[in-house]
Amino acid sequence: MKISKSSWHYKLIKRYEEEPANNLCVYFWQVVLGLLIPVFIIGAVSFIIFFIISDTLIFMSGVIGFILFVLFLVYVGLPLYDKYIEPFYNKYIKREPKPLKPKKDKKPNLTIEYLKAKKQKICPILEWEE
Repeated sequence: MKISKSSWHYKLIKRYEEEPANNLCVYFWQVVLGLLIPVFIIGAVSFIIFFIISDTLIFMSGVIGFILFVLFLVYVGLPLYDKYIEPFYNKYIKREPKPLKPKKDKKPNLTIEYLKAKKQKICPILEWEE
């Protein structure tokens, strides 16, 4: 299987490893772990911050929370609606269907190729292309 050195998953692995693995099975798990590391870091930091400020949040009453929610909707929700949601609706939901385009050749998908290789109980060697 050929993998481009400019692909997002190659660059992701290069962030954490010196060189990516040369077979698909190890390469796939390097990509999965590379995606999970930031999720765990963000989750751990959020968990710690939540417990630090949770004591102060307990003392807020329901009325203050409701007022803050309404203010959030007015100052954040409405501008977001005007800027993103309404144009998206007008552009994609209320439109005429486009004619179908002819299919073009697709590059092999990393996940699909991994699942095929796992089913066949092989791990193909990867080739790097610029």
